[in-house]
Amino acid sequence: MRRRGRPVVRLVAPALLLLVLLAYAAGWIAAWLRNPFEPAGGPATVLYAAGQLLAVLAPLVWAGTVLWLSRTDRSRLLGLALGVLVLAPVPLLIGAA
Repeated sequence: MRRRGRPVVRLVAPALLLLVLLAYAAGWIAAWLRNPFEPAGGPATVLYAAGQLLAVLAPLVWAGTVLWLSRTDRSRLLGLALGVLVLAPVPLLIGAA
C-alpha cells in the first residue's frame, strides 16, 4: 500500500528549501563582493576567483543535482535540507566578509 503524504507539504517544503538555496547563492555573491581580500600574483588571483565562483554555484548545482537524481519525495526533501545545512554562506552570516 502506498502512503500518501500531505500534498501541500510535498509541494511547499521543497519549494521553500529551493528558495533558501537560491538565497544562499545570492549570499555567496554578497560575501564575494564585500570581501576586501585580493591575493598577490596571477595564479593565486585566478584560483581565488575560481573558488569564489564555485562557492556561488555550489547551492545551485546541489539543488539541480538533488532534483535530477532523487526518486522519491522523501529523498528530495532530505537532500535539499542537507544542502541548506551544508552550503550556508558562513562568511556573510558571521560577518567575516
